Amino acid sequence: LQKALDKSPNANSSARIKMLMNNLDLCRVTVELNDLAQQIKKTDMPEISLLEKAKSLANWRINFLKNNQNSFVETQKRNMYNEKAFNLGFDLSVFEYMIGLSKVGGKREIVCAKIDSGKIKIDGALDELVWQKLRVMNVDLDKDSGSVSEVKTSAYMCYDSSFLYVGVKCLEPTMSEIRDSVAEHDGPVWNENDIEIFIDYKYNKISFRQFLANTLGTISDFQKDDQGKDLNWESQAIVKVNKESDFWSMEIAIPLDSITGDKINTNTVMGLNICRVRPFAVKNRYTCWAPTFGSFHEPARFGKVVFR
Repeated sequence: LQKALDKSPNANSSARIKMLMNNLDLCRVTVELNDLAQQIKKTDMPEISLLEKAKSLANWRINFLKNNQNSFVETQKRNMYNEKAFNLGFDLSVFEYMIGLSKVGGKREIVCAKIDSGKIKIDGALDELVWQKLRVMNVDLDKDSGSVSEVKTSAYMCYDSSFLYVGVKCLEPTMSEIRDSVAEHDGPVWNENDIEIFIDYKYNKISFRQFLANTLGTISDFQKDDQGKDLNWESQAIVKVNKESDFWSMEIAIPLDSITGDKINTNTVMGLNICRVRPFAVKNRYTCWAPTFGSFHEPARFGKVVFR
């Protein structure tokens, strides 16, 4: 093509050859980036060299399409559709997030403090002093891209001798439009505004227990291990929800023995994720504390919690 361009008889012919060369360059980089993205997805601890290379290629694609937007309007629209429809890993923020994570051990981490029994009343209000002393977990990273949502979600964790407590505050600019209706236990609350808590209690990146609750306080709970998913498992968790004009909040108490079958010892480590669903949001519909870059049900992508 370069030889043909050098011998091109006129400007129109040169323009067509250059467009073809640009198309081929875009295809080459896209295929290479896709191969890298597939390698990166196969492990929860990808090599930094792969991430840096993927970031460079993703940057190249962004700049290329931006600089050639007049020539590649339809191509750009088609690329954006395909990347969204097939969840292709070309989003620059994915690689930036993973590079940042690799510099701090490859996992998001939270310390869960032990408190005295009776310090928390489960009413959904999060007005006890103990919540204010805990480290905040920001549940506002898009599950697919790692980009930060403008609608903030804050979560807190602690435990005592009997329960694991999770408190979540969900800012919501459209509170008046929430129409959650699932009221039956183990109903499909995941189709509504909900909070989902995942605990990889064996920390084997396979097994997890899942707790979901919507703005009505309706609970669904399941467990999954290497034998599959158990839809009949019951956590006996207690949930209460509080609603205000511009946010809703939730407090959940999960019996420790429903998580581990026993007490939780100091320095125990488990996999953890907390996720939020805003079913009618235009963007950032699904957010997480630790993005999974796919389904919520990816325990290898969970962060970890250390009990102190």
